[in-house]
Amino acid sequence: MIQEEQRFAIKNLIETGNIKQFKEIFLYIKKKQLHDQMGINYNRFLRIIKDPKRFQYEDAYQVASIFNVPPVKISQLIHEQIESQSKGILKTKKSSR
Repeated sequence: MIQEEQRFAIKNLIETGNIKQFKEIFLYIKKKQLHDQMGINYNRFLRIIKDPKRFQYEDAYQVASIFNVPPVKISQLIHEQIESQSKGILKTKKSSR
C-alpha cells in the first residue's frame, strides 16, 4: 500500500516535472506498491513498465487517480518513456551499421 506521504511526494514530483518518465516513479516507491493499488496481473504490470506502449487508457487513468494528478500528466510520462526508448533503439540500429 502506498503511504499518503509517498502519494503526495510523487504527485508533487509529477506536477513540477521532476519525474519525466513513468518508470521514474519507481525511484520513490516499490513496483509492488503501485501494482497492489492497481490490482492488475503482476506480469502484465511488469510488461507495461518495460514496454509502456502496452499501457491502456484505463491504466493511465487509474494511476492518475492513485496519485491525484490529471490523467494527461500520466500520459505525458508514458509518452516520454516511449520516445526515450525509441531514440535508444534508433541509436543502437545506427551504431550497428
